[in-house]
Amino acid sequence: MKAVARPSSGFSLLELLVAVALFAIASALAYGGLRAIVKAQEQ
Repeated sequence: MKAVARPSSGFSLLELLVAVALFAIASALAYGGLRAIVKAQEQ
């Protein structure tokens, strides 16, 4: 008999790492952009 692979529930560790990395990059870009806007308004 063939082993039937059951569908895994939830996310794998690799998927979570990719999601966290993308969130960190997006947060860094947003923070840099907002900081530049605030600095430009102060001048």
